[in-house]
Amino acid sequence: MGEDIVVAADHNALKNRAQKKSMQSVVISGEELANATARTTQDTLNLIPNVNMAHSYDFLNSFIVVRGLQEVNNSTSPLQIVVDGVPQNNQKEAFLDMVDVSSVEVMSGPQGALFGNGALGGATVITTKPPTNAYHGFVQGSYGNGAYYQGLAGLSGAMVKDKVFFRLSGGSDGFGGLIRNTYLDRNVDHINHNDSVQGRIIALPTDWLSMDFRVHYNWFKAGAEQDSIVTGTNDFARPSSDLEGASWGHVANATVKLDAQLGFATLTTITGLTDLADANRGDLDFSNLKQNPLGLGGLGAVGQGQDLAYRGISQEVRLTSRQDRPFRWVTGFYYNHQDRALQTKGFFDLNHTRDQYNDPSLVIIDHNEFDKDYAWAAYGQMEYDITKHLTLTAGTRYDSINRNQTDLSDGSQRSKTYSRPQPRVTLTWHFTPNHLLYATYSEGFRPGGFNAPGVPVAPFKAEHLDNYELGFKTAWLDNRLTLNGAFYYEKDRNFQFFYVDVATASQIIGNIDKADIYGGEVQLQALLARGLTFSAGLGTTHSQVVKSSSYAGVIGNYTPRTIPWKLNVALQYERRLWRDLNGFVRGDFEHRGHEYWQVDNLNVQSQINLVNARLGLKWGNYSVYVWGKNLTNEQYFEDYNPKAFSGAAYDLGWLAEPRTYGVEARASF
Repeated sequence: MGEDIVVAADHNALKNRAQKKSMQSVVISGEELANATARTTQDTLNLIPNVNMAHSYDFLNSFIVVRGLQEVNNSTSPLQIVVDGVPQNNQKEAFLDMVDVSSVEVMSGPQGALFGNGALGGATVITTKPPTNAYHGFVQGSYGNGAYYQGLAGLSGAMVKDKVFFRLSGGSDGFGGLIRNTYLDRNVDHINHNDSVQGRIIALPTDWLSMDFRVHYNWFKAGAEQDSIVTGTNDFARPSSDLEGASWGHVANATVKLDAQLGFATLTTITGLTDLADANRGDLDFSNLKQNPLGLGGLGAVGQGQDLAYRGISQEVRLTSRQDRPFRWVTGFYYNHQDRALQTKGFFDLNHTRDQYNDPSLVIIDHNEFDKDYAWAAYGQMEYDITKHLTLTAGTRYDSINRNQTDLSDGSQRSKTYSRPQPRVTLTWHFTPNHLLYATYSEGFRPGGFNAPGVPVAPFKAEHLDNYELGFKTAWLDNRLTLNGAFYYEKDRNFQFFYVDVATASQIIGNIDKADIYGGEVQLQALLARGLTFSAGLGTTHSQVVKSSSYAGVIGNYTPRTIPWKLNVALQYERRLWRDLNGFVRGDFEHRGHEYWQVDNLNVQSQINLVNARLGLKWGNYSVYVWGKNLTNEQYFEDYNPKAFSGAAYDLGWLAEPRTYGVEARASF
């Protein structure tokens, strides 16, 4: 056995495998993430055509939009995120630091046949770096404007040579902020601390059995509820609330994965455990009494807060056939149980302190719920090479989710089960070893559920999607050039979308009866010269409301949060300058078209252009870089809540970060 064991496919193998898949998928290595200064899932997903991830409300909260399908708070995501084989089933688990990541694969289009009801719009598979047989380690530090800092470190090696291996890594970062609250005269986008540690042990007790154990813990404290009162999507006013927001909590995960080689197939079991706590406090009227003496609806100054406690356990058993046969298959069973306690309060704000949340005499709104989800699924998929050039893929997964909600204020309960198969059929023509065409029909499914107790909004319905897709994947010039693309057409029923109701301090999920979504994606990667690479991705999404029984006058409109088109371009050059001294430069450009914030399409964000850059030197095991993000200091909103839907007397916008820049140094050993 060599010095470095391979417990996960190497990056080139993953890219080659992705190039053979009959779907649009992008594989990004950990090194490529570092080259793009992509530190989080938000940075990573925003590199992908037809995918956008925004950050708002509190530290863990995010909104993902993929091919026009949007994230909804407190329910199922349209993009299933899987870390080392374990689905991240809570929406608050989507915003992750990309610390010690080996690779990320983003697959667009419904992936429910294998990944289940959380993959309505696609799936993202994150693989952390595996342990090594030889000892390796690294330390890394960064510092930037706004008093940003980040420190990372890791160590890997053998506990028993060739048999038991470990990897331990962790990091800490903080940020003083750059968005000033004009009333409080201090920055409100700060990160007090964001710390994480993760460990992984892999054991190979026999030549047919591997055992993979992983734990991860992250704890944080940061700003929250920093929305600004604005008069429109081009009004980039600063926050002016008199109650500063804050969020804090932790995310803990543990994973046990066993792989047994049975000769004819591989038996895999994956057990995942999650414990998550997230709390936030902040302003509810988002103003101060000088500018708004009546406060919220004449009630005066009002604050809000939310406490979330989540625990989940998942178990998957999977049997995968050998892949060197003309007939290949996979089958499995999945079980998941989730407990979620969620309390949301609105309270009179008498002294602008967050601990007023705990004073019963000040509470004016109290939604207190306990939710239990029981889910199971059975799935199977086969691939058959009809001829040397023609392959049929067919599979399905049947998901059943039972949702139970208890109103803790009066003990009342409600329960409902959502079930549906998610088939997929693909015909692939490999007309040369490096060129393929495919045609796919697939279905996606997202369960319905209950809004908060006491909210006068009906339970939201399950969403179902029919997807028709034609695509191609090609490699040219001895793989120096790859060009992939697809056209998709989706018919969506009961489209789920999210909005807030300030008057009841509620987060609401609603439905649009029918929507049609169609568009395309083109991705290009080219090695232009030695050390010089170019990549580009273009995605288009045209969504249209076809039927709406709850909202009048919206037929023909874009669905909420649609960005009709998006372009990503990157140019990178690396060359030797002297002996083992290499120079490195990279530039990234992202163009986003207009963003349609709500179903009425009355609030539309202008097109934005984002420019990032990275410049550095590498020699041996050492490197130093300077980096910049949003270098043109583009102003835009990551989130926008118009008054027509929020119930407030004004629109609310969450400002994106302005220009950031800094230095980074790394040493490996």
